[in-house]
Amino acid sequence: MDLTETIVALSASAALLIVSVILDRRPYRPGKLNYIPLMIIYLAVCLVLGRHLLALIRQG
Repeated sequence: MDLTETIVALSASAALLIVSVILDRRPYRPGKLNYIPLMIIYLAVCLVLGRHLLALIRQG
């Protein structure tokens, strides 16, 4: 992955994390989608891509 692809992927996963946090603010309804596992996955992706982006910036 080069710098541009990493920035785009990081932005997309950060946007998805924000959307899932907003959607999770609704009142809990049994049987509806639980957004907590998605938030954990998006946060992990943001951390991994952020570290990769920092490595690319230091390298170049």
